Amino acid sequence: MNKDTTKKKVLKPEDAISRYRCVLKAVSRGMSKTDAYSYAGVNRKTIVDTAAIAELKALDPGKYFQIRAMFHKGKKGHTL
Repeated sequence: MNKDTTKKKVLKPEDAISRYRCVLKAVSRGMSKTDAYSYAGVNRKTIVDTAAIAELKALDPGKYFQIRAMFHKGKKGHTL
């Protein structure tokens, strides 16, 4: 039942989306949310904190890619 339980730091929006999808897939297969978080190797708060990224990409991919293009590794302080 356990996937890879090694915890990895989310460094890019794509990492957050991947984890979100993994949890959603596990829940859709009948796992409880608690078991799905454990399966994905992520805690609930991490999913809650990063869910907006995955939801934006699902609902408005154009806007997601527009915003994503403004962010680069190591740079901070972007405003929309």
